[in-house]
Amino acid sequence: MTFHEKVAEVLEISPERLEIPLQNIDRWLSKNADAPHRLNEWQRIIQEAQTSPQSFQKMLQLLRSPSETALHLKSYTPFHGILTREERRSTIESCAFRH
Repeated sequence: MTFHEKVAEVLEISPERLEIPLQNIDRWLSKNADAPHRLNEWQRIIQEAQTSPQSFQKMLQLLRSPSETALHLKSYTPFHGILTREERRSTIESCAFRH
């Protein structure tokens, strides 16, 4: 399982954690992040996901997608801090077993 797949799994259970990437985006934009266009895109996606079940599912699909467009967007992810230490550990372990 990839980091973003785990994030999608966790968000299905705890959608309130979407506040974490929004806080990251605000903080990074206030510090003149080097990819504001991607952060703005994530902000739009996350805020839309908070407004409707369809948009929420669309965001989860994006997080799970291996498409080139999704990978490009996920290369500048605001989801740091969304997983607990245990969730990160289990994701790292599952990734190690796949290789």
